[in-house]
Amino acid sequence: MIKLVALIGYPSNSTGEYGKWENSDFSAYKMVHAIKQKSFNGYAEIKSQGANYTIRNNAAGHRDALEIVSANMVHAIKSQLGLNHASIVPVPGSSYTEIGQKFTGQRMADAIQAKFPAFVSRPYVTFNEPVQKAAEGGPRNPNDLTPLMNLGQEIPDGPVVVIDDVCSTKGHIKAVSRILRAAGREVSGVVCLAQTVQAKPEKIFQPTIQEINIDAWPGDDPGLF
Repeated sequence: MIKLVALIGYPSNSTGEYGKWENSDFSAYKMVHAIKQKSFNGYAEIKSQGANYTIRNNAAGHRDALEIVSANMVHAIKSQLGLNHASIVPVPGSSYTEIGQKFTGQRMADAIQAKFPAFVSRPYVTFNEPVQKAAEGGPRNPNDLTPLMNLGQEIPDGPVVVIDDVCSTKGHIKAVSRILRAAGREVSGVVCLAQTVQAKPEKIFQPTIQEINIDAWPGDDPGLF
């Protein structure tokens, strides 16, 4: 079993049972869009580690979102996973087929390293060829995803942390973890920006912790997509 830390909840549009959205729900939704550099309306007021941020739909807002997420991921890796050094391996984007390309997970991993150099960005897991995005009907099952992925460069000995922007079924996380295990690298933990939620949580900006089995499918948790 692997510990997974999700920093916030993500009330996606497909969660029909969620109920009426409050300001915090909209802020979480916009935060995810900002880190993905996707368009959104309005702005989000975010307080993080004693500082106040206004996340807008522009380059400055994207930078602020990355600042917030990287700082909180560093904190989660240290405090929740108990690590002071690690290789940070992001789940590859659907079109990430060559090391050196830019994608959301790579930007987060690089920002984590910039804040804490002992957490080294290693975006070494790629797809063999572009795949359809999961949100658009692409594969979610790790049994289907794992053969589509490749470890393009060796990961050094030591702790390995997998990161992702949004996790729902966790299929991509499990596939990456299997790829790493096959190369002799066991994953020490996972940190996601957001966990998709169907039911309204008490606090959407409250981190959650769960244990996942990378060999189990479908998802370990009831109610997830």
